[in-house]
Amino acid sequence: MVPSPLATWAEMNDGTYELADVLQMHIVLDELEYQHELALKEAQAQER
Repeated sequence: MVPSPLATWAEMNDGTYELADVLQMHIVLDELEYQHELALKEAQAQER
């Protein structure tokens, strides 16, 4: 199963989302990924 995109090209064209919205989505996702990787590294360090 492939997850649906956060914003489709059609939604960009019809004005549902603007480029700034997509940028904000990416910023949030980047931060979530960073925090997840950091938590994994901390958990691995505690196991040692």
